[in-house]
Amino acid sequence: EGKPIEVAWVGSVITGLVAPAGERWDELAIVKYPSFAVFRAYVESAAYEAEAVPHRVAALDDWRLLATAKLSTP
Repeated sequence: EGKPIEVAWVGSVITGLVAPAGERWDELAIVKYPSFAVFRAYVESAAYEAEAVPHRVAALDDWRLLATAKLSTP
């Protein structure tokens, strides 16, 4: 598609609003894809299946709501 996948937002986690007591998160990121086609190609890839799907499945069962503060854009 020409445009790269980019990190759109990086934030430090202030606290867990819905999370087990004492659980600590450092940072989180939001990734921006240049198009749905690029995103779809990624989520249908073997790399995504191997690296991300186990985390997505776990997240559906054990999710969090986190308060964050934006860091500088990388």
